[in-house]
Amino acid sequence: MKILQISILLLLFALGSLFFYSEKRSKEIQVAFVNLEKKSYEESLLREKKEGEHFVRVVKSYVEQEMTTYEKVLQERVQLAVQNAKADILLIANMTKSKRELNRNLKKLFHGKNIFITDYNGNAIVKTHHIEIENIASYLDADNRAIVLEEIQKVRRHKSGFLKTKRVGDAKVEVVYVEAVDSLALYIGSSYIVEDERERAEQKLLKTIENFPLRMNASLFIYEEEKLLYASEDCNLSFIKKQDGWSSDEESLHYYFGTHLQTSIQWYILYGFTLKEEREKFMKKREVIESFTLFSLPYNYENRDKI
Repeated sequence: MKILQISILLLLFALGSLFFYSEKRSKEIQVAFVNLEKKSYEESLLREKKEGEHFVRVVKSYVEQEMTTYEKVLQERVQLAVQNAKADILLIANMTKSKRELNRNLKKLFHGKNIFITDYNGNAIVKTHHIEIENIASYLDADNRAIVLEEIQKVRRHKSGFLKTKRVGDAKVEVVYVEAVDSLALYIGSSYIVEDERERAEQKLLKTIENFPLRMNASLFIYEEEKLLYASEDCNLSFIKKQDGWSSDEESLHYYFGTHLQTSIQWYILYGFTLKEEREKFMKKREVIESFTLFSLPYNYENRDKI
């Protein structure tokens, strides 16, 4: 009888020890798994942030380079138009007997083109399309500058050059290039509207950026002040403060990196990504790990959402 009692006690002790060991081992497995997955999550977050910053740098560099090139091309375009017009004027002048006939031929040749011709006294031979008054020397732009007189001063002092003026009416900024024809005491000019050309450039850039390869869990947004110009997906970004650097929405596990462009285009580029899928995979793995343990651990459930 005593032997049986001792055997039962030993069995109970063994079962107790097994229970204690199993619970302890189960806790160790759970903690090790949590720490491993937490490290994996942090590594994924760091990797995704590096990818995001690199992508934004690529987009920013592309836009800034394209805008610098585009502005240079615009200036070269009006310069070339003026130089070609100058060659035509000199050719026609050699074939024309009188100044009146020359002026008449120039009006016919350049009618409807982005070319204007003015003599050194401020008399329009071929008028620029947006100045309607007859005496253009008295024309004042939106900033009350006598821009025609400035043009005359520019060609007399420097033979050629660029000026910026703000047009009356729509207040759009116009870049003007003028070049002297001293032998005829006149100058030729051509121009482009900054806002119109910028809008065309923006549309071209946005179409190109749309084709930039994005990661599956990433998104891209481009703003011009408060206006959303481009979005790779529908998303509520009302909490974004349009600051340079990282911001996050911890509840939805979304992270965003933003930067402002330092060009004539005032864009704010915002790159975002989510680790929601990685979180879901982790939770599934955890359920599998827990199903293979002997005992459920309440403290793990309390902390599972903090990873």
